[in-house]
Amino acid sequence: MKLEIKKIGINGEGIAYYQRKPVFIDNVLPGEVVDAHITEQRDNYAFAKCDRILARSNERTEPKCRYYDECGGCQFQHCKYPASLKYKKQIVEEAAYKYAKEKLDIEVTGAKNIYGYRNELKLPVREYDGELATGMYLKGSNRFKTINACLIHDKELEEFRKRVLKVLNSMHLHAYSSRNHKGLRYLVIRKITDDFQMKLIFGESFDTANLVKQLSRLKELKSLYVEFNRNSDPLINYDQSKKIYGKDHLDLVIDDKTFKVGMNAFLQLNISQAINIYHYVSSLIDPGKVLVEEYSGIGIMSIMNAFKFEKVYASELSKDSIECFTQNIKVNQADNIQIMEADAYKHLVSINNHIDYLLVDPPRSGMDHKMIKTILSKEIDNIIYVSCNPATLFKNIDALKSRYKIEEIRSYDMHCLTAHVETVAKLSKKDR
Repeated sequence: MKLEIKKIGINGEGIAYYQRKPVFIDNVLPGEVVDAHITEQRDNYAFAKCDRILARSNERTEPKCRYYDECGGCQFQHCKYPASLKYKKQIVEEAAYKYAKEKLDIEVTGAKNIYGYRNELKLPVREYDGELATGMYLKGSNRFKTINACLIHDKELEEFRKRVLKVLNSMHLHAYSSRNHKGLRYLVIRKITDDFQMKLIFGESFDTANLVKQLSRLKELKSLYVEFNRNSDPLINYDQSKKIYGKDHLDLVIDDKTFKVGMNAFLQLNISQAINIYHYVSSLIDPGKVLVEEYSGIGIMSIMNAFKFEKVYASELSKDSIECFTQNIKVNQADNIQIMEADAYKHLVSINNHIDYLLVDPPRSGMDHKMIKTILSKEIDNIIYVSCNPATLFKNIDALKSRYKIEEIRSYDMHCLTAHVETVAKLSKKDR
């Protein structure tokens, strides 16, 4: 059928209309006319696949990645970069109106490097012709596709991945088998400056002495962890990770601060854009008496702004991030910070002080109703909300509108060529 693409959806897909019902189509752009066929019908919407582009947008470009059509990880690679920023702006502004009835003009700050920005990889492992290979599960399936290079990964990270696979194959290791639960399941590597942390996730445990002997010859490898995990999703349980070689942390330097980063602690995937966000957040925070940060991670934003306050209270649920945060307080002599391993709302309940600034960076699901209720029960002058999901951001803002208004807001293209966008909003208490 012939369809005209009218707009971009929140996941980067094109949206057309057929019999007054929205039809979602990947890899197309507004203004294009396509020949497509319906792949799935729902009561109020449908999915379709583009068979042929009949009228091409001048914002279209040829994807550089040879796996683009199969992988589905970079939803905007067929779109010229300035146009992708325009569409991300639309995504955020439409979410603002849909969920909070706010008509906003939101700037989206683009990235200097749109390729090679990702400092971490998490890739499943399979075995072909007796050799291990990394790849991806194809979009919407459990089919594995070997991928020899990912263009959004840091180039040195990609080169290191290849060297690691060469070593592992020289050891004649096997990929995971669900029949005996033995073998390598996932390869996780993070690059910080010129050094690397790595975790190998296996099924059943075994003696890792030879693994250390062989991989420690890679001089850039500073930390090696293993995890033995038979769960259906081996990436969700970090409690079983064990360091078998090297350092507990790598050092990340931001401005005049040094941050210890452990293998299992959260770190943004695009460091250069993350630093831009941290600087913007700092520009929104004036000196005061009390700063509170919830979902604090390893404490980067608390520590960067601690000098402005008499007291900083912070909480985080991840034990690994808390351990790094504790180290970072010592390294940066931020002695006015008090941290707690706790759920965000429980930690906030425990604080009886008047709060000048509440800083939150929740997961994609946003803040839950308990957190919203606790915020509304407290004396908090300002809220700085860092969000990776426009929908949950503005749902939360709508729930806070009885007491707070948006004072400043800006988005950042953290995950270039994908549909994801990071947004920072400053909310201030309404005058009464």
